Amino acid sequence: MDVLRWALLEWDVKWKDPFANFKIVEKILPQLRDYTDIVSMPEMFATGFVRDPSDIADTPDGVIVSWLKEKANEFQLCLTGTAAIKDGDLIYNRLIFVTPYGKLFTYDKKHLFRMAGEHKKYGSGSQSTIFNYHDWKIKPLICYDLRFPVWARNKFVNNEYEYDILFYPANWPTSRIHIWETLLKARSIENMAITIGINRTGVDGNGWEYCGKSTACFPDGTELDALVLKSDDITAKIYSLNYNALKQFRESFPVALDWDSFSIINT
Repeated sequence: MDVLRWALLEWDVKWKDPFANFKIVEKILPQLRDYTDIVSMPEMFATGFVRDPSDIADTPDGVIVSWLKEKANEFQLCLTGTAAIKDGDLIYNRLIFVTPYGKLFTYDKKHLFRMAGEHKKYGSGSQSTIFNYHDWKIKPLICYDLRFPVWARNKFVNNEYEYDILFYPANWPTSRIHIWETLLKARSIENMAITIGINRTGVDGNGWEYCGKSTACFPDGTELDALVLKSDDITAKIYSLNYNALKQFRESFPVALDWDSFSIINT
């Protein structure tokens, strides 16, 4: 697929209320059916960023994942967002990516936000995830991961890039939004990939304020233009990602030929 249409949803996520958040998203999904292929929601879209998830954690086949599967099938769209998922003895901040046909890809957040105590209540993921959708290679990461360029580092082996799209669902507060905007562009430039950031709005149960600023960045450091759709209290920013434009830019500035080879050893 030469053009992949990707919608980023922004709204004031209702605190610890999955069904209220489901209803908000369901208001705009009918509009998106004809405009997009993938719909992304912010980090912990069903509950807000809850520091102690013991009373809100779902299971791998629970309410949140079941809703994602149902709506992906109903509207024939990919749906993705993160949730607190209890898997075994630990709770993970887990990204779930569901295709219209029910195929599931997941990624567990590696870098836990210690300034909010996330490292005390959640398990840390250890595996990087890259998957293929419509011939685009996609790498998901989550919020605080944005500050760690090694974990996001792209590779160029046998004339092939390891991934084409890097995306970050987040709850990134207004007080640090300039860092969000700067690092999204930096990750895009250094990895020669399109980088997408999805952020919420409103004020959460922790008292933290959010201003959205969801965006998609091209590897030349520019932000792509978006088609904006609104439905009551939710906004969708829709980006058309052009693979040929990405390929041509990579060929015109082949910095990847001089990248350092590396491997990551988890400790």
